[in-house]
Amino acid sequence: MYPHHKLLCPRCRREVEFVLTPDILKQASEARDGLARVALTHEDHVVVVQVDRYGAVRNITVSLMVE
Repeated sequence: MYPHHKLLCPRCRREVEFVLTPDILKQASEARDGLARVALTHEDHVVVVQVDRYGAVRNITVSLMVE
């Protein structure tokens, strides 16, 4: 079982959760800046989480969804 991250959405202040998989860690270790970006659909917006190669959350941003 892979570790779960529970975060507070900066926009709506509700909890958002994602599973930290080996693919995410691999993407971070291969990235030039050492960060993987995970986009999570959250109600009417998207939470973008930046994770380093050790699985630590380094940044959280929000983007609006456009249909």
